[in-house]
Amino acid sequence: MNQDTPNLEIVRKLVKVFPAGPGMPSNSGNLPLHYCVSRAKPSIPIIKALFNACPEGIRSGCEEGYLPLHRFLNRSIVDLEALRQLINYFPDALLAKSTQRGQTPLHVALDNHAPDALAVELLLQVVRLIFLFKIFASGTGGFVVLVLLSKIRSLAFKI
Repeated sequence: MNQDTPNLEIVRKLVKVFPAGPGMPSNSGNLPLHYCVSRAKPSIPIIKALFNACPEGIRSGCEEGYLPLHRFLNRSIVDLEALRQLINYFPDALLAKSTQRGQTPLHVALDNHAPDALAVELLLQVVRLIFLFKIFASGTGGFVVLVLLSKIRSLAFKI
């Protein structure tokens, strides 16, 4: 087993023995989910297990203001399936200027010297749809809102 990939069974046992653990921040304000998505090869089953144990963790920023999505995108090579999973859990994270520098996740992805082109394409498409969704949601376009919401969900599982 790769030393950088935690064991899912160990994570499940730890959550079972200490259910509050996934919601407890470290001294730097990072939750286990932040650490999980920061690894060189994040484990989608572990992301799911930590999200299920502490759904509010996906919306939690560390002391630097990074949401898990910011942490995840702070790399050159992005696992698109893990990115889709994180977007699916919290699409509004794409618009969050959560870092101390006022960066959105897209800023973080582009801040790399060689950003992952497919990840940036996915982020741009979903962000554009979220903006359209918010515009129509504030008006009377109920059907259009449902179509856009469906498109956002489907994009998170394509590319």
